[in-house]
Order: sequence, then C-alpha cells, then structure tokens
Amino acid sequence: MAEQSATRQHAAERYTDTAAYGAQVKQTSRAGKPRRWLLNGFEMSTTGHITTGLWRHPKDRSASYHDIEYWQHIAKTLERGKFNGIFIADCLGAYDITHSVTYEAPFTLSRRFATLDHLTKGRAAINVVTSILESSAKNFGLDEPIEHDERYRRADEYMDVLYKLWESSWRDDAVKKDVERNVYADPTLVRTIDHIRTQVDALRSNAAASGRDPYSIKVVAAICVILDETDEKAAAKFAEYGEYASTTGAATLFGGWTGQDLSVYDEEADLRDVGNPAVKAIANGFAKLYPETKTWRAIDILNKTKIGGMGHPTANFSYVTQPGSFEDLVEYLVPELQKRFVVLGVHWLDYPETPEGRSLTAREGVYGVGESRLRKDHYGSRFSWKADQEPPFIMESLNALFNACNAWLSIVIFKQTYGPRFKRGFWSDFCFIAISIPGFVLIWFLHKRQLRRN
Repeated sequence: MAEQSATRQHAAERYTDTAAYGAQVKQTSRAGKPRRWLLNGFEMSTTGHITTGLWRHPKDRSASYHDIEYWQHIAKTLERGKFNGIFIADCLGAYDITHSVTYEAPFTLSRRFATLDHLTKGRAAINVVTSILESSAKNFGLDEPIEHDERYRRADEYMDVLYKLWESSWRDDAVKKDVERNVYADPTLVRTIDHIRTQVDALRSNAAASGRDPYSIKVVAAICVILDETDEKAAAKFAEYGEYASTTGAATLFGGWTGQDLSVYDEEADLRDVGNPAVKAIANGFAKLYPETKTWRAIDILNKTKIGGMGHPTANFSYVTQPGSFEDLVEYLVPELQKRFVVLGVHWLDYPETPEGRSLTAREGVYGVGESRLRKDHYGSRFSWKADQEPPFIMESLNALFNACNAWLSIVIFKQTYGPRFKRGFWSDFCFIAISIPGFVLIWFLHKRQLRRN
C-alpha cells in the first residue's frame, strides 16, 4: 500500500496476534461489546471529486457520472463488499456540501427525503450542512454568506421542524388501508405541527450530559487508500496516479475547503512560520503526520493533498479513479477485514437478515436489526407521535405558552407606543406572570418525566 495508506505488510505485522487485537478492541469498546466498523464510499456527481485531474486516467469512469449505469455499478460494487452505503456529496455553490438547511424551507426538504425514505424502504439518509461558501449565498440572491453562529442557530431550529414533520405530523397508525370502510388514512390522526418560529442557541460529552448514549453518535474519519496485490504494485499505482493528478486543481480545492489562497506566499516559504493562523495550523498538522518531510511550502501541501485530498469528517473511502478504487477496496481490503476481524465482532461477512425478510434499513445498518426508527435517547424522538397516543403534550403546551407570551409582549409594545390611550393594568401583568412561570415549570417537569419513561 502506498504513501497515504498503511501497507498490508504493516497491517499484518501489527495484528498478527488476533487475540491481542481482540483484547485491544474490548478495552476500547463500551461494556466489552465491540463497535462494528462503518464503511461508506465517498462520491459526488462530478469528475475527479477529491483527487483532481484523474478523470483523464484511462481506467477512470467518473466523467460518466451523468449515466445511471455508472451509479448502479458503484452501488453493486460496494454492496458486494458489504459496505454500509454511498455518501454522495452535493453543492449549492462550487463543490462538496451535501444538503444545506440555510437556503431551503424545511417543509420541502422534509417531503423530498420522506419520499426517498419510502422509495428506498428506509435506506436513505441525509447529511446536514449550513453552507459556508460565498457562491452559495450569491446563488440565492445574497451578497455574502449568513454569519456562522446565526446559520447554526437556524440549523438548530430547522432540525426541530424536520423531526416534527417526520415524526409528529402523522401518527404511527394513521394509515389504515381499510378497504371495507373506504379509509386509506384517518384524518384525525394527521395534524399540523404548529411550529413557533424562534432562533435559539440551545460531541459525545454533550450527548452524555443530555442522557444520550455517547457511542450512539458515530464519529468516523475519511481515508484514501491505494491498494494492489503487493506493496510494490501499490507504490507503482500511486506513482502512476501522481502523473495525472493536478496541482492547480488541488490548490483550487484547498482554497475552497479552507478559504486560504496559497498563491500569495513565497514559493520557498515554510508555511509553518509565515502563514496566517489557519495556514500555520494546517502546515503543522501535516508536519505531525509526515515527520519525514522537512519543509512545508505551498507545493509540499499541494503534493500531499492532490491525491486523496485533506480528509473529510465523514464516513467515507474517497476514490482516486472510479470505479477502480472501489473495486480495489472490495477485492483487496474487504477480504482481509473479513478474514481478520469478523471473529472479533467489528466487521461482518454479510448484511444481517431481518425477521421479515425485508431489506436492511440505513439506520439498522448502523445500530442493528430492529433499530429502524429514532433511538429513544435521540432528541428527535420527543416529537414522535406513536400509535394509540395523543399528540406530544409537551410541544403542544409549549406552543400554547409561546403564543400567550407573544400576545402579552404585543400588548406591552402597544402600551409603550400609544401610552395612556391604551389601558393595561398592573394586575393583568401580575396574573399573566403568576400563571406563566408555574406553567413553564410544570411543563419542564412533565417533559423530564416523559423522557425517563421513554
């Protein structure tokens, strides 16, 4: 295996003693139960994606991304290797974001992904981003991106709305399909969510503090590997790819990923010393990964990133050539994973079977058979409208109180505007506050009790 990936020989030397590795797995696992690896392919509807220039390689087919057969081949290849799925990046500006919650109403997005969920039988997922690119903002009529903290305040509320629409607008048993009574769905079990528009500030340590299993949040790293039958063949393949890789393309992607233009620096400058704080941090990070490299000029960084990119915080194997890289993963890597680690419980030989004989959903692929809905400790489960239950009481009550608060504030503003012409007495304010504060306390108590019951 070449440069950016561990060699098969190195892996063999490290894990020759399977029992020793098993002990290591148990030591780092929760309650002695191994946490299974999650493998995804990293893709995008474009040529080259992370590694620019390789679309010219004679074995690369990424320029055919507009053909359905291209995607079918990738899906079949990864399924043959028992991958969890394909992570498909998307873009509102220039390149890889998946789906932005900044420039589209939650209702339309919820409908789109609900449809995908139905058509794929639960095998679709969404990657949520907030769009940092200036080009994204301009494409939607803005002069510049919305400020960072404001975007995330909006995203926080946006996710509340999505989960309300998905989990709470139709009760679980709303669809009856009753032919005799000519009732497809009971309209009394379908409702508006009555979301009150607010924008409020509300990884694992935070989850644990909120009562959620910290390991239910999956944090996985991106990786680009060059594989072949032997180290020598892998090294030769890596060198061949280097002849096609584009340094100019790498510089463009680097600028888009980081917002930093490497062309402003002197060609011989070590960016650990002269770069701005962001560039210095990146250069020093690479220096720790590759201590054999003595200087970190702009060209040194680009040479490291032009094949495989900088790595992304996603669950993905990125490709260099397509479909060759994914075919190599299935041919060379997956058999070794199955040979060494199935016995330890961190990988599988095949997808698990469901009792009903149906396909595994995306959520079950992560959490196990039967976990097709939101986990009880997932914050979105508070919005679930389960069969034989009334609509979620907590949210209904909070909405009512918010409406009351808005009405009271309107009266206050009206009083300040029109002065003595509008009579609003002390006792009306006192009564409102005396009722509202205990009301909020009661709802908070009932909410905590409901979470404990769940």
